[in-house]
Amino acid sequence: MFLNGIPAFRLVMQKDSNLVLYTDDDNRVLWATNTPRPLGNNPIFILQNDRNAVVYSYPINRGIVMLQSHM
Repeated sequence: MFLNGIPAFRLVMQKDSNLVLYTDDDNRVLWATNTPRPLGNNPIFILQNDRNAVVYSYPINRGIVMLQSHM
């Protein structure tokens, strides 16, 4: 699928803790974090003000970082 001539993609934070980039037209996986899921926690993806992309274990106040783009 294209929007104004630009390919369309979906970035999905899955319940299995993987952040996955899909093509919108045929659902192909282009990229995935393969983040392991701690038991009993749901993942949250946040693009922070410092431009750090982070996958946190929920609840965030416990401070468990599962994946981050930079330190």
